[in-house]
Amino acid sequence: MPDFYDRPKLRSQFARKHFVGYSFESDVQRGTTESAPPEDESLSQIMGRANKPGGKKRPKASRGRSALKHSDEQFQRAQEASRESEERLAKINECFLHFGTNPDENINRLTALCGELLGATCALYSRLYGDMLCSLGQWHTPPGFNPVEKPEGHLCYDIIQRSEDRLLVVRNLPQTPYAQTDPTVTRCQLQTYIGQAVKCGGTAVGSLYTMFRRDFVPSEADEKLMGLLASAISVEEERKAALETLRRSEEKFRQLVETTRDWVWEVNEDAVYTYASPRIHQILGYAPEEVLGKTPFDLMPPEEAQRVAEIFHHIADARQPFLLLENTTRHRDGHLVVLEISGAPIFDDQGVFRGYRGIARDITERKRAEEAFRRSEEQLRHSQKMEAIGRLSSGIAHDFSNLLMAITGYCDMLLARLGQADPLREPVQEIKKISESGSELNRQLLVFSRKQAQQPVELNLNSVVSPMSKMLRRLIGEHIELVTTLDPSLEWVKADRGQLEQVIVNLAVNARDAMPEAGTLTIETANVDLDQSAAEELLFTKDGRCVMLAVHDTGVGMDPETQTHCFEPFFTTKGQEKGTGLGLSTVYGIVKQHGGHIEVFSGVGRGTVFKIYLPRIDAPVETAPAAEAPVPTASGSETILLAEDERIIRGLVRGMLKMRGYTVLEASQSQEALRICEEHPGPIHLLLTDVVMPGMNGRELAERVVSLRSNTRVLYISGYSYDTIFQHGVFEPGVAFLQKPFSPEALLRKIQEVLTAAPQGS
Repeated sequence: MPDFYDRPKLRSQFARKHFVGYSFESDVQRGTTESAPPEDESLSQIMGRANKPGGKKRPKASRGRSALKHSDEQFQRAQEASRESEERLAKINECFLHFGTNPDENINRLTALCGELLGATCALYSRLYGDMLCSLGQWHTPPGFNPVEKPEGHLCYDIIQRSEDRLLVVRNLPQTPYAQTDPTVTRCQLQTYIGQAVKCGGTAVGSLYTMFRRDFVPSEADEKLMGLLASAISVEEERKAALETLRRSEEKFRQLVETTRDWVWEVNEDAVYTYASPRIHQILGYAPEEVLGKTPFDLMPPEEAQRVAEIFHHIADARQPFLLLENTTRHRDGHLVVLEISGAPIFDDQGVFRGYRGIARDITERKRAEEAFRRSEEQLRHSQKMEAIGRLSSGIAHDFSNLLMAITGYCDMLLARLGQADPLREPVQEIKKISESGSELNRQLLVFSRKQAQQPVELNLNSVVSPMSKMLRRLIGEHIELVTTLDPSLEWVKADRGQLEQVIVNLAVNARDAMPEAGTLTIETANVDLDQSAAEELLFTKDGRCVMLAVHDTGVGMDPETQTHCFEPFFTTKGQEKGTGLGLSTVYGIVKQHGGHIEVFSGVGRGTVFKIYLPRIDAPVETAPAAEAPVPTASGSETILLAEDERIIRGLVRGMLKMRGYTVLEASQSQEALRICEEHPGPIHLLLTDVVMPGMNGRELAERVVSLRSNTRVLYISGYSYDTIFQHGVFEPGVAFLQKPFSPEALLRKIQEVLTAAPQGS
């Protein structure tokens, strides 16, 4: 801002850009509706125009003189408008050239300029401060004018309240309500009021206005002039606010310095301490007299002393003050302290340089906080990146699930048609097995993205570790050997299979990064009995019976300090592009969520062992598997409305249902399904709808369908993660749901269950 006012050429260009170019045209247009003749039009051409057919003809000589006179008058009016425009521009430039550093004085100049250029009776700039209206710019104000008044009833207050960009013009003021509410109107016998809102940051804070004792209609040039001057006042208001903020900051700093506990110091021309305040004892551990006769560089490490000495001597040679020079100084007990030093040169009465005087502030904690903040920003970026990857993985898993379901479903449909001796049966069965393997991989992808809700089941840890061996070998690489030592008599736990897989994957990745060259990763399971005190302290169990999962690696290991922080979120010892600091913290959270305990044993160069203890449960009683509900084999008589936006899944489900004889009405969108529901003449026994669809979701569609056909049952299907489905209210009591992927038998069994179930609420 100061640079603008220190450069007259820029100010002149600013005024010319916003002012010159319109006043001439607007004044010409205001003066007459006819256009002036072109400058190069000859007298004969003027006479020729005057003699054109039409109207009452006058003598040729008379018409010529009349046209010439009219042209001269137009030209004189244009010249007058141009002179007025140039005079205004000259006065605006002169005003800008005399701008000083005081915003209030500049605002007063702009207010006076506004009144002068418009020929007003008086001009004011008023600003709203709290509940008072203060006139900061005044020109030809009447005697007894009060610069500070209550704002209610004043015209300028209404302009501020409206906060409009356009000019407000009020004529015939004595006949308006303002004659009763604004004392200036009657006191000065005003007839016309012109006001322009002044905005700062898009909000009106004041009003620039001029008042006239005569009726006055502003031209377009006048309106633009008011807008220009209001903008200039806005700039001054913003500069004033910035200066006030700076003043308050300086005042606050001055008060802090006067009551500071910073260390005040003084050195002579050779940089030897001649004074040190008592605060040096709290900052550096020295008594003031102990540093007298020493230089600041004597208290610094050698490399730091050389760096700071070069900077200080360069400043001292120029006799310049310095601010916020950071350096590292050694405390008396040996630890390092970061200081921020400011100083100014000292001169005697004859102007001879005698040294420097200043303060030193301990900013060690601040530097640590800045470093911690920098690390937290990096951690946030890592976290956001991982969240994006998780969302991508979840989306891929959903689409992949649809493809696998279609492959498996069509295989089932083919197998139902192929006889046992058919040569194509075995290849189709292999395709189905491969598809089922892909489904398992897809489930692990959901584990990576952490999009599966916890579903604890009774399981044996060996059944979790064994199927993961192939995937883990690909994950850790060929340079690392994978060894599994599984207890064949391992007892059971109640846990979420997907989350346990995530624990194993995270620990395996951590071990892989600790063995960049080569090594061995060992996964072990065993039954462990803890004593009662340890069990009560570590687990939610009193008998101490637990199952242990141990992951060993032969990597670089961890020092004791790292071990104390390894489970903290975002803590990592890996490079910026490798570690997120979330792997072990996720493991810790999952273990605790299962009522378990995790501990780490490590040493630098001796590898690392993570041991996880989970409460043991009794083995489930082996019973004959419950007989599944028979799958209907006869042709169905029911009509099913299928709403599914995925073409592949829609075709597969349609084929499954038609094979069993159901009548299928299919729709790719919710609106299409509603139309079918309204137009189909017969009954619709079941709505089979996907949960997540574009536009109207499955839950909303079901509510609309049931409102139209109260006897229609609803079955939801979806391949999205549980948290997404929860958001749509599908898991509420009494709601039928089937998770994708599903087999034809599972679908038909679920349909039979829904169709034969008693109506809800009966």
